[in-house]
Amino acid sequence: MLSKDKLLEYLSMGDRINFFGKVFSDLGITDKVFEDGYTFDLPPCVEHTTDRLRSIIRQAIDGPIVIVNNEYSRASHAEHIEELIRSEFVNPRNVIWIHNGMAFPETPFINIDLPMLTAIHERNFMWDLITKGFDRPPKNQLPYASGKDVKGWAYPFSYLPGSSLAPEKSFLYLYLKSLSDENIYMDQIPNLESWSLIKEQIIDKSDCTQSEITAMRDLYNAEKQDDLSPPEDWMYTWSDTRQQLAFWSKIPVARIDEQEAASYFNIIRETMPLDPVQCFSEKTFKPILFGSIFINPFIKDFDLWMKMYGIQPVPELQYITESPHMMTRLRSMMDFVNHNGMKSIGAMHDAHKDIIDQNYDFVISGDFFKHNMNRIDQYVTKV
Repeated sequence: MLSKDKLLEYLSMGDRINFFGKVFSDLGITDKVFEDGYTFDLPPCVEHTTDRLRSIIRQAIDGPIVIVNNEYSRASHAEHIEELIRSEFVNPRNVIWIHNGMAFPETPFINIDLPMLTAIHERNFMWDLITKGFDRPPKNQLPYASGKDVKGWAYPFSYLPGSSLAPEKSFLYLYLKSLSDENIYMDQIPNLESWSLIKEQIIDKSDCTQSEITAMRDLYNAEKQDDLSPPEDWMYTWSDTRQQLAFWSKIPVARIDEQEAASYFNIIRETMPLDPVQCFSEKTFKPILFGSIFINPFIKDFDLWMKMYGIQPVPELQYITESPHMMTRLRSMMDFVNHNGMKSIGAMHDAHKDIIDQNYDFVISGDFFKHNMNRIDQYVTKV
C-alpha cells in the first residue's frame, strides 16, 4: 500500500518529477510510464489511431507499460486500444491504461479509473489543496438577492452548460432550461448548435415527448444567435462577485464558478455528458470543495461511483440515477427540481451538513488522494 506520507513526498516535488513514473517505479511495476492527452490520439478526435500511440503500445511487447491519459475519457477508447494491442501482438496484461472515466468498459488490458486525474500533480493543485487548505464560501451567510436577475444564489440549483458548440450541450441546455420552473441558475449559453443537427443527433435518437420538443424549440427560437463566436469572457458575468469568491480560496482554482459556490445544489455536467463513460474531473470535484449537494444525472448509479471513491452521497437522491435510461434519469432530475425551491433545498443542505463536512474533510486531509491512489496498488496486486 502507498502511504500518505510517501504520496505527499511525491507531490511535494512538484513538476521536478514524473509523478506517476515515480509511483509505478517505486511499486516495482515498470519504469515505462507515458503521460499525455492521448484522447487526441484516438478516434473520433482523429480518423485513425496515431503512430505516436501505436509506438508506445509496441513497447509493451517486452513487459509492462503504463499510459496515463490526462484528458477526458470516452467509452469508444476501450475498443480502439484493444484493437491497437491486438494488431501489435502485445500481451494485453502488459498495458496499464490510467484514466478518469467512470463506467469505463471491461477490457482485456488493465484499466484503472482515477478521479481528478488531471489535477493530481498538474500545477501542484492537490499538494496546494492538502497543505494550504480551502475556505468554503458559507452559503447561509451569502447575501440574498430579491430578484432572479444577476445573483446566482437566488436560485437553489446551478448547472454549467459549457461554452463549446456541440449538439449534446445545446440539447441539455435547452432541455433543462425549458422544462424547469426557473429554479436552475445557468449562464445563457453563448451559442447554440443548429436545430437540425440537435434534432438529428440527439432528439431523434431519444424518446423525447412532443411537449418536451416543443418547449425546447420555443426556447431555441428565442435564444438562437447569428453569431456563433462566444464572447471572450462569457463565463464571467458577475465581475464583482467573482472577485469576492476568489478571495474565499487560499489556492488558485481555475475558473472559479461562482454560481456553483453560491448554490445549495449543483447539477453536474462533465465533458462528454451523453457518453456512457463519465469523467470525474474538476467539474465533479468543485462542489465537494464548495460544500454543495451535487449529482450527475448522466451516469447510472452515480451514488455508487462516489462511494467507491470514498465520497458519501445524499441518500435521498439515489433514485434519480437508478434507471439505465438517460432520459428517465433526466426526467427524475427535472421532477425533483420543479418540486423543490430555495426553502426545501436549503433545509436538505442543512440536514446533510454532516455528509457535506465529512466529504470536505476527506478531501482536504489527503485521505481522498490516498484512498484513490491505492486503487492502483489493488489492481496491480491482482495482476
